[in-house]
Amino acid sequence: MKLPARNGNPSRRHRNECPIKTNMNQFCKPTPKSPEQVNSGAYSRIAGNNYVEGDIAFYPSMDLSIPTTDELNERAIENEYFFRKRFGSAERLSIRKQIIAIKDSTGFTDEQIRSMRTSGHLVITGSSAKLIPNRWMPVIGWFYWSFLSLGCVGKLLELGSQTTNEWNQALELFTIGVFWLAATWFISRIFLTPWRLLKQAGVLPPPREKTI
Repeated sequence: MKLPARNGNPSRRHRNECPIKTNMNQFCKPTPKSPEQVNSGAYSRIAGNNYVEGDIAFYPSMDLSIPTTDELNERAIENEYFFRKRFGSAERLSIRKQIIAIKDSTGFTDEQIRSMRTSGHLVITGSSAKLIPNRWMPVIGWFYWSFLSLGCVGKLLELGSQTTNEWNQALELFTIGVFWLAATWFISRIFLTPWRLLKQAGVLPPPREKTI
């Protein structure tokens, strides 16, 4: 039996095949004659029990899909939260403009700008941001790596002279190898790789000429 329509609306049987009790967790399955649609609104609701409206939260990472680099840079200058998402720190407007200018002039990526800040080559003081290469960083990095490598070699020599179980020796050898690789990666990332990037970008000062 066909149900009568109320207030000019079509009957429930024609609208959908849903039960009378419907909540937000139970979505009605539309009939083949009812097309499915999803609208974006200010809040989630089920309008008329035949389509769903919902809001979409905004995250800065969603905006990184903009293809134009100029648009990304303008957004980073205008919005400090977007700038922090890209470069890892929230800075003032004047600092943001200078860092974007440094990025454009050197061709560094966002991750490389972060690396310059971590390694101490990108210096932010007061209202200025400058790329100041620190020649001591690669020297310290090679010193750390040499000291680490000598310590690992000494440990390997000590391990080879021991008469312990083969499984224990293999475990200690694996531990030493993992430690050496992890420490080498860290030293290269903080001390050596930024200096290599500066050399490739051509921002290193020329060597001093010897005067006689």
